[in-house]
Amino acid sequence: MAELTRLTSSTGLLARILDTPNLMARVQALPSETVAAVIQRVGLADAGEILALVSQQQLLELFDADLWSAEGDIEQLSRERLSTWLEVLAESGADHVADRLAALPPDLLAHALESLVLVLDVDTLALVVTGQAPDDLLDKALSSPLSHELDQYLVLAKIVDGWDALLDAILALDARHPDVLRPIFDRLAAAAMDRVEEDGLYTVLNEAESLAEEAAGEREDRRARRGYVSRSDARAFVALDDDPEALAAEPRRDAIALAYFRRLEREAQAPVGQSPLDELLDRAGVTHAPQLTAGEPGADALRDAMQHLFQTSPELHAERLEELAFVTNAVISASDERRSPADAAHDVARICARAITWLEGRGREEPLRELSVDLLFRIGRAL
Repeated sequence: MAELTRLTSSTGLLARILDTPNLMARVQALPSETVAAVIQRVGLADAGEILALVSQQQLLELFDADLWSAEGDIEQLSRERLSTWLEVLAESGADHVADRLAALPPDLLAHALESLVLVLDVDTLALVVTGQAPDDLLDKALSSPLSHELDQYLVLAKIVDGWDALLDAILALDARHPDVLRPIFDRLAAAAMDRVEEDGLYTVLNEAESLAEEAAGEREDRRARRGYVSRSDARAFVALDDDPEALAAEPRRDAIALAYFRRLEREAQAPVGQSPLDELLDRAGVTHAPQLTAGEPGADALRDAMQHLFQTSPELHAERLEELAFVTNAVISASDERRSPADAAHDVARICARAITWLEGRGREEPLRELSVDLLFRIGRAL
């Protein structure tokens, strides 16, 4: 019992992880979803030592998963969450943060910086704003403790918490990777000046435009390649109004599922033995993929059918797992609340099991062999 308590407590789990031999290689071999589950268990504020070890690709995937919050059908970068991430990464030093930021896709870095700071070219600004605003407005911005002059750039914070870590990262980025930072600052300053000319300095200083569209598009492409579903597509999928009798008689995939499976890149992964870190995380209940467990209320019909497919048709079983992942990700993405993969998968399993039971009652012997998981989900929701 003492060992179980130590494993399941966040501090005990973190201590055991940090004691794992060859830790960097072990961490970087984990799927980013598992790393995210570890961070959720121990808390982002306490995960600095783990984040210092992740690969750049893992960090990008963690950013894609954690930094965006939903408002309606649109997901937007959360400056508050990004600021927290930068503070945690800064535990390894500003140079480390700068190197991490420099390796991000340029549009994502530009959007991240734009969400946190307003960048103005002071020389150009002086030529444009004459007569637009009181002189003390710019003086106030220049003297603010949440601002910094970097050569010709005036950098104004859009955040309060985390400003020190952010400024240290910007200065280190300029010192170590000016070829990355300066073009982005030029781009942000030009966008800001367009706003100044159109709306006036006062408006720009109080309401900065976002470069979200390009960064959001890149993020959606990256996540689609890993099997995620955009929020707008997810909401459209779960809102489909189906006739179960008609769908069972003429099973036909909807346009969203068709497009998803066309663009999904299947990457074959060679099976590997379980490392000590994998074993530790399994014992602690930290997994990166939802599991259909025996006895889950209402879900046994799908679990049993999947097990039968695994034994009789491994290739079809693999296809059904991909379909289960699609539907689960759609349910997560469509939700207004943050949901765990396990919770969403259990809901999907119950709905699909309802469809399987209904179809079996109408003489269909193996519904899961005939119909994809997304079709079963649509039938189950319509019942």
